[in-house]
Amino acid sequence: MNLAHIHLHKVRNKGKISYATSVAFILSKLCNMRATEVAEGIGENLSTKLGGQFFVNVNPSGLIKILVSDQFIANWLDSLISSSSENDLTIDSAGLAYYSPTLFTAQYCHARCCSLLRLGERERLIRPCRATQSSLWLDEDEKIRCDHQTTSCLISELVQIVDWLYDDWESSQDIGKSNRKINWEKNIVGLVNTFTAFWADCRILGTTISPELAQMRFNLIFATKLVLEFLLLNHLGIAAPKSI
Repeated sequence: MNLAHIHLHKVRNKGKISYATSVAFILSKLCNMRATEVAEGIGENLSTKLGGQFFVNVNPSGLIKILVSDQFIANWLDSLISSSSENDLTIDSAGLAYYSPTLFTAQYCHARCCSLLRLGERERLIRPCRATQSSLWLDEDEKIRCDHQTTSCLISELVQIVDWLYDDWESSQDIGKSNRKINWEKNIVGLVNTFTAFWADCRILGTTISPELAQMRFNLIFATKLVLEFLLLNHLGIAAPKSI
């Protein structure tokens, strides 16, 4: 089966990042087979094609779930940061248009991320615009360095929004599988709230943490800044200020 024909939806949870598909229910009617039989066949096929980066599970009802490995998430986060442009758009707060308390909160969050990154550079703690290594995201057990649940929640939120961005791009190219209207203002508020909870729990300066954990947290701030900037500029059409 062509992997492109399998529609996945992200499973909302506060732990591991996973996806599910009910394609077996549809195919079972076409093939006159039980959904579990179809799901098991698809699951074996997926396990072979996806390798060790994903883990496929079929539940008794025939729903197929795909768990994303920490190694893959680390590589994805690293790619997100590494592919960013070093020539970021500079917008001063002077003359900045404030549209609503909601959107200003998102602009303020972006400016806050930029401020934290500048502070990290000044203190020689980070180099946010250079390629990193996926090992910085992982501990010695090859697990994402999540000492607080708010860290995994922020990573999950970033993955969800980038998924929506890809779905939106597919729709714009008339190749998407869903015509669902995405509420970008609502989603950016969700990202801001998740980042705020993360920063309340996961301070960097003035705390005793390992250099690796500090770098990982700064990288996560940088990833959040990039996604916020893209949403503000490209989907809401407003400024992404570096300072306010």
